[in-house]
Amino acid sequence: MRRLLILLASLSLISCTPELNWRMHREPDTNWQVAFPAKPVSVKRTLALTDPPNSTIELQLWAANVNEVRYTVGYARWLGDQQDLAKQELLARALESAMLSNISAHQQTSEPASNLASSNEARPSDSDVTARPLLKAVGTILLNPKKGPVEAQLWMQTHVRTSDVVEAIVLGPTETFSQEAAEQFLSSFRPRL
Repeated sequence: MRRLLILLASLSLISCTPELNWRMHREPDTNWQVAFPAKPVSVKRTLALTDPPNSTIELQLWAANVNEVRYTVGYARWLGDQQDLAKQELLARALESAMLSNISAHQQTSEPASNLASSNEARPSDSDVTARPLLKAVGTILLNPKKGPVEAQLWMQTHVRTSDVVEAIVLGPTETFSQEAAEQFLSSFRPRL
């Protein structure tokens, strides 16, 4: 009887866990595509930066949540006359630094972007796209203020393009973070249509 109760409890937990429902998502306006594990939602903001002084960026995010893990594509571009590749690289480093700061990262590694997928189809071939090393970090996130912070994993692949920066990010609690799902998401990411 006890085993049956344990089995039923296990099945009820499995039935409450959302399945990954991979779907290809294309954004022709910002020129990228990726396979999300659920239907994404989008937000767009304009942010003022202090470095360089008096600079502003447009930031748009597309995100899907599964088991408290967020699969996100971020698109950022300078507003004004900041269209050279050096400025885009500066923006990419600022975005990566902000993500590490957001999770209070205490451990991080970088890997070549080519380690993600065996298929070159997912990697950019255009000379105006530079893939930064895959950033992996461990830190903490606050999911429930009553329970306090939990350990989290972050994987972030940033692509610097001539006029903007586009990045694919997987962030979530270590307990529910799936390396296989993170690899699938990041390897499906194409920074050019």
